[in-house]
Amino acid sequence: MLRSSIFILVLLITPSLFLGASAEEIVELVNKKSCALSRSLSLSEVKDHAGIIFLGKFVNSEMVENSGSLKRIALKFTVKEPIKGLNSSVTELTLYQWANLENHFLELDKNKDYTFCFYAPSPNSGLSSLVGGKQGILP
Repeated sequence: MLRSSIFILVLLITPSLFLGASAEEIVELVNKKSCALSRSLSLSEVKDHAGIIFLGKFVNSEMVENSGSLKRIALKFTVKEPIKGLNSSVTELTLYQWANLENHFLELDKNKDYTFCFYAPSPNSGLSSLVGGKQGILP
């Protein structure tokens, strides 16, 4: 039942992925999409899935008050070099992440530059997250 629910959800969200695909290929695609955080991604996969990539420093994270039923964390960064998905004039960036996701930023050296790879923020919630979890932070 769960697998068919996931299949239906993914099919509704991304129909172009499945055009002309066999049932076996569709199940394989669903498994890859639903297990992305449980397996290592190649650098190419991280780059391809990212909507925002930049070189910069993590500044801090703060719980967002009055965010409704969806608890959010504001992640603040300084941007040294926008690489993908950002205007070249952006020097500070705040992205919002679901508060229940693991916060991989607390262990970062705030004096060191990292390359951050985020999914594009959702048009509905405005939330984003690192591509592949901690794999989306490149030293």
